[in-house]
Amino acid sequence: EPGSNDGSSWKRTCYWGLKQVGSCAFLEFGSYQLVKVMDGDGKPVQPYYDQFLKYMGDIPVMMWSGWKDEATKAGVKKQFEEFIAMCETTGECGAIR
Repeated sequence: EPGSNDGSSWKRTCYWGLKQVGSCAFLEFGSYQLVKVMDGDGKPVQPYYDQFLKYMGDIPVMMWSGWKDEATKAGVKKQFEEFIAMCETTGECGAIR
């Protein structure tokens, strides 16, 4: 997007149309701005990171920047699979421990 710093901000456009008018989606409605708050190394992208934290206030936040390595990815996958299996078996889906 024009004015973006290294692709850290972009507009997600939503266009709508009516079949009766033609196949062209001519009406922009519901578009929104996306910003990158962390890079792939988990480092803050400013000023969006500070703005996001201010906006969120005291609400706990988990931010994702990728896997440390394949072993970590596999371990987390296993934990989620076990959690999902427990939910399906017991019907109890409390917090992940």
